[in-house]
Amino acid sequence: MKPSAQFLEAMAAYDADNESQALRLMEQCAEAGDPVACFTTALGYYSLGRNQSGEAIPWLRLASKCQSPSVMAELAMLLLGAESFPAVESEVLALAARIGPTDPQQAAAVRAEADLARQRWQRRASSAP
Repeated sequence: MKPSAQFLEAMAAYDADNESQALRLMEQCAEAGDPVACFTTALGYYSLGRNQSGEAIPWLRLASKCQSPSVMAELAMLLLGAESFPAVESEVLALAARIGPTDPQQAAAVRAEADLARQRWQRRASSAP
């Protein structure tokens, strides 16, 4: 898939240190259905000093439809860090299952992180008054 002119314009804005314009343009590309733009938009919200995982998660959910194991693993890790474990457990395990056929090691890493998150949640739940 050839990048659109707007995608290239967004990348040029980023290269010129105009991060807000780059993110705005990239988000427009993502809204048009470009999976790379979805992932890049998610990174824009989560990185670049913003750390807005709530804004990044919907874009990663869209990007994960492109079947990229690394995008799906990134989404799983962001979900585990941003939301309460019971709310995301099934989504994270489903992502691990989708990753498994193409990248068993990454799928195992996602499952291991989910196990750790479950243990942390169980400890907090058992110590709550």
